[in-house]
Amino acid sequence: MRWLFLLTMMVMLVAPTTAQEGQEELFERFVVGIEREEIYFSYASLVQIDFNVSFTVFIDGEESFTGSERTQTITDGYIIRSRSEESRAGTVDIVYDYRAPEDNRAFHLLADMIFTDGMLYVDADYLEVNGRAPSLEIGWQSYNSFDVVPEPIRLVDLPAVFMLETSIFQAQDLLVDVVDRVEQQETQLVDGTPVDEITMWVDEEELDAFFSVLISDTDPDEELLRILMEHDDFSGEIFMVARFDDDDDILETDLELRLTMDNIPLEIVDATAPEGGTMNLVIEFSQYGIRDSINTEFAPIEPPIDG
Repeated sequence: MRWLFLLTMMVMLVAPTTAQEGQEELFERFVVGIEREEIYFSYASLVQIDFNVSFTVFIDGEESFTGSERTQTITDGYIIRSRSEESRAGTVDIVYDYRAPEDNRAFHLLADMIFTDGMLYVDADYLEVNGRAPSLEIGWQSYNSFDVVPEPIRLVDLPAVFMLETSIFQAQDLLVDVVDRVEQQETQLVDGTPVDEITMWVDEEELDAFFSVLISDTDPDEELLRILMEHDDFSGEIFMVARFDDDDDILETDLELRLTMDNIPLEIVDATAPEGGTMNLVIEFSQYGIRDSINTEFAPIEPPIDG
């Protein structure tokens, strides 16, 4: 879902105009972090995303059954080996685990990529596959759009990884009207590195407006989510965290989201459902990211011979 990728970037995309009295400087800190990213020529990152949808169905007011529609975990580590105005190159390592009724699958994929002159060159292969997985062409392949890159590689938001201008960055103004509170505290990372931790909370009353902008009109799953969010018994919470070092580099990010929709008429999701049936739906999403090795000299990727 496109909105999940947008959410993972939101923690870094804030304009300094919505904070309450005395909080403007914390938004400025985010802006400085983004500006610093624009000068990175290389970096390494590790991101883990967990996504779960669960539901409870009621028939004639009685609980019928409870289940989990899908549980999805994506762990992607990537190294941007070089970044310039002319080209960008990187390696992406994706571990994917998907569990749904009668559909469990997992795979581990490694891909080298070079983006230059509007073309993306990809050399990808599976290291391990459990269950079914989308097919991949072995060896260097070229693509003139990120949208036509093979499905498993698109689990990573490639335009964001390569720091290209993309619709994601147009979403930064979305938080202008929805952030309710911003706080900062001093803490440290697991390795003892001292950091400043800035946390933002999204105003629950603005969630519907927030997601109405992010949700695609063309994705069937996202269109269903839009319909569900128009239901009266909709609530949720979002908070986002970024941790900065003394150089104002963003070293870690956290994002937690929980949406709850109660008393949804079953006919909205299944026209054959029993009349009067309802469903309670819970969507949970979390993302944890680490970035390090900023401006490190990595070994270059060997381009395709004919590229």
